[in-house]
Amino acid sequence: MPIPSKSRAVLVLETLFDCVLLAVVSLLGAMVGAVLMQGIRPDTQNLARSVTWLAVAVVIALAGWAWIETKRRLRPVSCGLVTGGMLLVGGVVCLWIQAFRLELEHTGSDGVLAVAAQMLMFLLLLLVCFMARHFALGRRWWRWPARAALSAAVAVVVVYLKSDAEESPSVVRNREAVSGYYDDEASYLLTLRYSPKPGAGLVMAELPHRLNIPSEEPKRSTYLKAHREEIEANWAALTDVRAWWSEMAALPALGDRTSGRIDQPIMKFTPVRAYTHHALAVAELRALDGDGDGAISMVSDVFKVGAYLEFPTCTLVRGMVAVFVQRNALKSATFIFEHAEVSRQARGEFAALLAARHDPADSLRRMLLADGIYTENVVRSVDNAGSLDMSVGEMGDWAFIFGGGVRWLTFDTQDTINRIHDELEIQSDLAAARDLDALRRRDDEMWRELHGLFQIKNIGGRMMMSLMMPAYTSITRRYWEKEDLRQAMLTRLTAPLD
Repeated sequence: MPIPSKSRAVLVLETLFDCVLLAVVSLLGAMVGAVLMQGIRPDTQNLARSVTWLAVAVVIALAGWAWIETKRRLRPVSCGLVTGGMLLVGGVVCLWIQAFRLELEHTGSDGVLAVAAQMLMFLLLLLVCFMARHFALGRRWWRWPARAALSAAVAVVVVYLKSDAEESPSVVRNREAVSGYYDDEASYLLTLRYSPKPGAGLVMAELPHRLNIPSEEPKRSTYLKAHREEIEANWAALTDVRAWWSEMAALPALGDRTSGRIDQPIMKFTPVRAYTHHALAVAELRALDGDGDGAISMVSDVFKVGAYLEFPTCTLVRGMVAVFVQRNALKSATFIFEHAEVSRQARGEFAALLAARHDPADSLRRMLLADGIYTENVVRSVDNAGSLDMSVGEMGDWAFIFGGGVRWLTFDTQDTINRIHDELEIQSDLAAARDLDALRRRDDEMWRELHGLFQIKNIGGRMMMSLMMPAYTSITRRYWEKEDLRQAMLTRLTAPLD
């Protein structure tokens, strides 16, 4: 007996409704699967293994679906589902091949493998949902009351995922803590002379010789003497960089107006590193030649710019550049005092430079909180632009979650910002107190909080936060090592001369 036209229309309507509903359920299930997969810190080998097992599971599910359909007339929806599944598996295989190509080129294959795993997980859950639907239809369980109940449950989950958090009090406190910094535009642009716009975008001249100066004595002195000509040739090639450094050293401070935009340039490290290493090498050669005052004067100019860069800074990157400069300058000063006589006046001037410092604990706390402001602005740029201007591999292992079309379900901008500021408020206090053990424990606790099981809200924000926040323990250790060197040198300079 032919099926009435109305019954056929209802059947089509029910099938389409089920396709949409089960696709949403599969998507939410894939999100939960992503959370479960975060329990183990991913690497390329684990991701590849996940892709392998998921591909096997999808093939088995497709075979099971085909076996089910052999027992009844193959429907167009089933044909489309199986065909689409096969095409998706083919696409995943292509992504997998691309991932291994990227791995060979050392550009990061984890993101591509993560995309493949997410696609396979979604397809697997979709197939399982349709097989469950077939089973329920055969027993007359899957009717409109069941559809309505599942739709209501899905709606509740979606509303929960879409709800936005309120601003945390720590956000306001951290903004106030880093406010009032020195934002002189002229000196800020000077620091960007070798950076893109708004900097001048200059390119440092290539140095004629590659040097590898040892850090320990007596190898360092021997190397400096043996490679004096190469060092002096490189120093002569740094004429423009030396003029740039002298301009910065002549100012009373160096402003910072970094706003935190993704395309905002920061101070180029290459000329800073080149100048620091060669200026200190030339200063140490002067000390070996007996010119202690001239040597310590050069070190003073290096250290002064490093101190200017540290406070105030709007980014952690500039702060760590400052730590690098000051730390190397202090090590060079120790070398000079051990190999040459320095006059009382030169010693006093260098001691005054070392003493004219802000409170180191406050400076470190401010540096970390400034990194929170910068990270907050990056998070907001993701929300405004829709996605980061990065490739999948650059965005990290799980960037597909917050960079794709479901970002409105997986990314809560305010909750992400709240978590960043809450965490930095805790870690900045521990860093300022120099409690490295507690800071290390807090870093582990943060990881567990970000990647705890059964947390499906703001998956993208938590993943992004784990990718963006550096290891503050190592940053704190290097900062306080620099301060130990400064304090030891200051004690040495203020001690009575024999």
